[in-house]
Amino acid sequence: MPIEFTAQHSSECIFSEWKLSSGREKVVAAIAYLYLQQEKNAQRVIDDLDTVTVQPKGKIVANIEKKLTAAKIEDVARLLDPDPEVRKTAQNKIDSDTWARDGLLFQHISWIAVRVQMPGAHMTPPHVRQSDKGFDGFIIDIDPANNTLRRLVLCEDKASHKPRNLITQSVWAEIRDIVGGGRDDQIIAGITNLVRAIPEIDEEEFINEIFWGDEREFRVSVATGEDIRKNGLFSHLMEGFEEAAGGEHSSRVGAVLAFPEVRSGLQSLADDVIQKVKEIAHV
Repeated sequence: MPIEFTAQHSSECIFSEWKLSSGREKVVAAIAYLYLQQEKNAQRVIDDLDTVTVQPKGKIVANIEKKLTAAKIEDVARLLDPDPEVRKTAQNKIDSDTWARDGLLFQHISWIAVRVQMPGAHMTPPHVRQSDKGFDGFIIDIDPANNTLRRLVLCEDKASHKPRNLITQSVWAEIRDIVGGGRDDQIIAGITNLVRAIPEIDEEEFINEIFWGDEREFRVSVATGEDIRKNGLFSHLMEGFEEAAGGEHSSRVGAVLAFPEVRSGLQSLADDVIQKVKEIAHV
């Protein structure tokens, strides 16, 4: 299994800790295929099936390497500038680029986690661009017996060395806005294409179920460092989830993936994905 899941008690949500450990190589391969826009091959990696050779076209490999390289050469060079303001601006740009890269990279890990935990679900792929805003993903779980909506899950995936601040100041506010109806148009826009790719589902009926039923759930996943662990656990990160989202306990899901140090951990993963992409593309 590419990702190991360990449940932790939380009164706020269904909570688990993720570990890559022995499945790290498989995670790297699946992420590489996702960046190459080969979702079916990523799924084959997860399912322990042989992949199908699809030669990348154009400059996609170079583009991927650029996305996964957070500190740009020109910004690193500016760190040596004698002007302290230039150095400060360069460091801020490096920090911003790094967290944008790390956030997108973690979305890919989260996608893999969903495919392992909910193999029959339909879901949006990770964002293509680091600058994409809005929800990090939607999961549509369909009951195959009668083709009815079992649940719609709205996902937030974050990578941070200060995750508690990010969650309380940003994630909970976004979820409150969703619950209050402030994002209904964005939700419809985000899931319409996904629903249209499921031929057995009636789009209009599905949309009505989302807004007038009780099937909507929230999933908040965080990549962070081991220094955030308290008494061996990470469940404290989800304090306030119930107040923000409401609903039944089972409608709120939280998860954490911890690295010894989150920035270096994701940097190492990014480096390995770059090498895997080149290996796949025979570059």
